Amino acid sequence: MRNIFFLLVIANVLFFGWQQYQQRQPETGVTVVDPDTLGTPIALAEEDEAPLEVVEPAAVDAQPDVPTETVAATIGRACLSVGPFTEVSEAQTELAAIRSGGAEVRQRATQGTVFIGHFTFVDNLPNRATARETLATLKTGGLEEAYLIAGSPGEDVIAIGLFSGRANAERAELQAKSMGIEASISERSREATVFWLDVRLPENGQGGDFVETYGTDLVLMGDAGRCPNG
Repeated sequence: MRNIFFLLVIANVLFFGWQQYQQRQPETGVTVVDPDTLGTPIALAEEDEAPLEVVEPAAVDAQPDVPTETVAATIGRACLSVGPFTEVSEAQTELAAIRSGGAEVRQRATQGTVFIGHFTFVDNLPNRATARETLATLKTGGLEEAYLIAGSPGEDVIAIGLFSGRANAERAELQAKSMGIEASISERSREATVFWLDVRLPENGQGGDFVETYGTDLVLMGDAGRCPNG
C-alpha cells in the first residue's frame, strides 16, 4: 500500500508540473517580449496638465478672406509728382498735357529752393584800388560782362558771370586764371514759390513714361511722390 501511495504522489507532482509548463508556452504566432528590452516607458500626462491642442488639417491651409472692395481700392493707386516748376505758366502747360493722356493730375504750390545758376567771381581783393585794377584787366582780357560788387573795405567782389551750365562757368574761370587772376565758382539759389504736379497714373500707366519725358530730376516716385487728393 505504501508503494501505491508514493506512486500516486509522484503522479500528482508530474501532472501539476505538466500543467504549469503548458500555461507558460506562448500561443502559436505570438512573440514573447521581455519588458526590460523595450526602453524607457513613455510618461503619461498628469490629470491636472492641459491636453495637447489638436489642429485640424484644414485650419493650417486656410487663408483669411480679403474683402473684394479692399483689393479694388489698391488698383490704380500708383502716384508720382512732377516738378518743381518755377513758373506757373509752365506748370499749367504740363498739367494740360498730362491730363490729356488720361491721368488724374492736380497743381500744388509750395515754398522751395530754386537753383539760379553757377556764379563765377573774384574775391580776396585787399582794397578798392586793387578791385578796380583787377576789373579793368578782366574786361581787357575779354570778360566784358564783369562788374564790381562793392562791399566793406577788403570785401569787394568782382562778378564775372552767372551761368546756367557748369561748363560755361568753368570756361570763364579758366579765362580769368589765364590773366593771372584767381577766380572761383559757387552755386547760387534762392527761396521762392514753386509748383508741383501730383499725378495718379491711369490703369496700366507706367511711371517710366514720365521719367523719359521730364528726366529723373523732375519726377518723384514711390514714397516721395504724392497723389492728387493729398
